[in-house]
Amino acid sequence: MIMVYGKASVIYKILKVNQVKIRKLLTLTFFSILMLFIFTIATGATTTSTTNTLDEFGITKLYENAPDGREWISKWDNGHTRTWTAQANDPDDPQFWTKWKGTGAWKTDGNGILSISGPTPRMYVIDQDQTGKWRNVEITLYGKRVSDRSTPWGGLEAVARTNHMVDSNLCDTRGIAARIRYDGHYDFEKETSHPNAVAVNNKVMWQSGMIYNTWIGYKFVVYDLANGSVKLELWYDDTDGVNGGNWKKINELVDTGRNFGAGGTPCSAGINPAMQLNLTEPRPGSETGKPNLAVYFRSDNVNTNGLLYKKASIREIVPIRIDSANGIISGTVKSSSGTPISGAVISDGTHSATTDATGAYTISNAPCGTYTLMASATGYQSSNKSVTVYCDKTTVFNFTLISSTQKAVQFDGNGDYVEVPDNNDFSVTTTKSLTVSFWLRPNALDFTTTEGSAPQGAYVNFLGKGEYASQNQIEWYFRMYNKTNANRPNRVSFYIFNLSGGNGIGSYFQDNITAGKWIHIAGKIDNKYIYIYKNGALRDKDDYTVGSIYPRNGKAPLRIGTVTKSSYIKGAVDDITIYNRPLTDTEIANIYNGNKPRNGIVAEWTADEGSGSYLYDSSGRNHNGKLYGNTAWITGHGS
Repeated sequence: MIMVYGKASVIYKILKVNQVKIRKLLTLTFFSILMLFIFTIATGATTTSTTNTLDEFGITKLYENAPDGREWISKWDNGHTRTWTAQANDPDDPQFWTKWKGTGAWKTDGNGILSISGPTPRMYVIDQDQTGKWRNVEITLYGKRVSDRSTPWGGLEAVARTNHMVDSNLCDTRGIAARIRYDGHYDFEKETSHPNAVAVNNKVMWQSGMIYNTWIGYKFVVYDLANGSVKLELWYDDTDGVNGGNWKKINELVDTGRNFGAGGTPCSAGINPAMQLNLTEPRPGSETGKPNLAVYFRSDNVNTNGLLYKKASIREIVPIRIDSANGIISGTVKSSSGTPISGAVISDGTHSATTDATGAYTISNAPCGTYTLMASATGYQSSNKSVTVYCDKTTVFNFTLISSTQKAVQFDGNGDYVEVPDNNDFSVTTTKSLTVSFWLRPNALDFTTTEGSAPQGAYVNFLGKGEYASQNQIEWYFRMYNKTNANRPNRVSFYIFNLSGGNGIGSYFQDNITAGKWIHIAGKIDNKYIYIYKNGALRDKDDYTVGSIYPRNGKAPLRIGTVTKSSYIKGAVDDITIYNRPLTDTEIANIYNGNKPRNGIVAEWTADEGSGSYLYDSSGRNHNGKLYGNTAWITGHGS
């Protein structure tokens, strides 16, 4: 970005220029400055300023300042020597709060050094009226260890995405931190409910502990990704900021809401301790409704003047690296059956690439940032996805394209089915949970090849894992009853069994069903309950542990259209997906509305092949199914 200033702007620019430039300007004589001013006025000359890659202390910025973004610059070099304790704030900086924040004492020499003492020094950067919020930030600090009690988790630490002002507001105390610790380790920590926290990505920098009497450069970068996840980066400099510093990224994490804080203490009943602390508001559980008000620095058990700070700043940023202009995107484009698609075009609107015979592509000059990438190919539906490209890195992004006309498998009810070989991915016991999602179109409401007492008690088991012939191999399955059943007309059930079969525990819905009409069904099992959903809505939930049901891993294959080859459904099935986790109610509703979550998929049969004798697994785990009988291909539910 180029900023152009007018005739009289030189004096203004001199006043606003950063401190490094001010020190240089002080070497100019008054006469030189006066001549420059006269020349500007006389000639009408203008000056230009390009994007500055150094901050006010001459330290490299990793990310550019956000337009109109908030910024805090430490004032320890303002020439004013001062001391204060935790009963007061910095008298020269209304945003640097220490009052009633832990226990400590502070002293600055006025030349840029802050000396810290105390058992629990806490230093908050927050505006006076407590309304200004910190968004995506780059936090910079140089610290020097002098004397302390070697508390392992003490050291250099900044905490973001928090409103930890009152300890009793437990949900407001949540925050995310990056630590370079006294014990020589570094990690990320999420406080889930004060004082409880969960640390991840722990690594060793110094085997014998943090070094003494050496300036350590520390940067903690926090920003949201387009999908709601939060990116954390920890950077380190060992040059004391020479030439802006030699910054190295030593730790990074994408907080997905499942991988950081899991197992921690929740701040309130029903609040997930692993929840991303992103910028979305309102944040569930927040007592004040004002998250992200503070960024704070902290350490523990610091001896008198035992920890020194300098060159500290916090800047709101645009999450695009400014030390490089481009990144690389590479990946593959395949059909829903896993077949590579040659000739597919991938484009961001300006830059593009075409896939080769293996379905691979590379865009070598991709701009850094978050934007939409589109893949298109003849005979397939285009796919638009949000992608975040980091400068100086390769981002791998794979596409799966669906045929322009979706397909499904259809069974005539007289011996047709699809069989997939047994695999642990299909068993509840593998991860203690399972979700099965699919579309069903019954072509009849009374079936001819059934189990149970005909005709009133007749039913078909049409999708699941079980085998009567070998016994002791029944795990779970879906069932639909005939309409002529007096008590269960067209009931659809989802059952879980002991391997020996017999009585099972099931959940069901019992509605008027129209032959030839697609409905979405999902069954879910966790470590206690079995659930069934229709068209994205939870319909029933039952505790299977009360029936002494103990899921086990059997050896039966997975079948679609039948289970034990004792009964067969007349109808079509499409887009069968198995997850190794219990999906949330929202995720299942999203599937019904056309937005399928990808996390946890262990098998996926979209049935879009449209021909052939195999139903291919597009999850990449190679769970391919063979078609038997008169199983046919028809137009699918989405066409």
